[in-house]
Amino acid sequence: MGDVDRNLQATQASRITGGDERYSADVILEDGIFKLATTKKVNIESLSAAAPNASNYIEFEEVSVDDTLTITIQATDTSPLYTVTKTVLAGEDRFDFTDRILLELNQDFTNFQPYFRASKVKDNSILFFEAKNIGEAGENLTVDSFTVSGTGTIALTLIRAFDNWERRSAVIQASKSSDDPRLGIFGISGTVENRDASVNGLFVQQPFRNGNPLLIDMNINPAGNQEFTFPMDAIDDIFITEIRFFALDSNISFGKFLGRNSALSAGILIEIKTDNNMVQLPLIKTTEDFADKFAFGGGDNFSLYIQSGADKMLASFVTPSFPLRRSGTFGVGNDDYIKIIIQDADNLQQVGSLQAAVVGTRREA
Repeated sequence: MGDVDRNLQATQASRITGGDERYSADVILEDGIFKLATTKKVNIESLSAAAPNASNYIEFEEVSVDDTLTITIQATDTSPLYTVTKTVLAGEDRFDFTDRILLELNQDFTNFQPYFRASKVKDNSILFFEAKNIGEAGENLTVDSFTVSGTGTIALTLIRAFDNWERRSAVIQASKSSDDPRLGIFGISGTVENRDASVNGLFVQQPFRNGNPLLIDMNINPAGNQEFTFPMDAIDDIFITEIRFFALDSNISFGKFLGRNSALSAGILIEIKTDNNMVQLPLIKTTEDFADKFAFGGGDNFSLYIQSGADKMLASFVTPSFPLRRSGTFGVGNDDYIKIIIQDADNLQQVGSLQAAVVGTRREA
């Protein structure tokens, strides 16, 4: 037999020994290459990924009454120049001051909220700012395109993280393994929570009017627009997965509103304010509008049962969960909400029965 080619030899090991012979390592021949023998275990201290929108953050450690804080974000292709000055009030520590800045900025629907988001690092006086527009158009790479300054005590510890307004990389957080909390799990999108299969946290609410939970019937003749809604929770956020209408009426048909003789002139208006952002759904003026403009999420989200006596209609707006933040998150009088508005021009007294329900889950804020 001929000699075996060296590159095809079976794996074999050699040993490297340190000068004091206490430490040694093996060298193996693999695929014709001598390699240091290692295990397949790889330790990664952190991963980073690029965020799609420009951001920056500031922090401070001490404040005193009448200190001022000025934040300036220079103009970009998608946002105008923004600058604001805030003053520390009597009785505020650094955490109270941070919370108030956060609320007041997110309540500014004219100059701040259309272009930016503000948030904070929990349990810290660190404010994080980001552009709502993604990509290069929301950036300003010029030095000092993001600046912060202070007067008084706050100036001694005030820090801005970066000197411009730019998309940045961020360290990726690992979710704890449910089997072994010493291990982290990557490749998870969104917020990960461990939940049991019980109904704890289930949220079901029928919107009502005039602050009275008993006034859930929408087949009314409104004197002025009538809003059907419900208050936000004082402790938990509510994540909504479904809004549904259900009705009973005689001779429900398309081309008109349920069993009425005609379509509504103004229409039912649904407003959603989620995470301090406003959304309006298309007006509902006819029976088919429940199916075509409201019952999104699947072909089986609209049902019409024709039967002797009153016909029945069910229409569900099914959506990936969206948050209604706990009361006070965006300041007094500025809570998230879901509103179903019966407009002044529409008399629904002819409808046999019309109500709505909102379904979701409660989560710790």
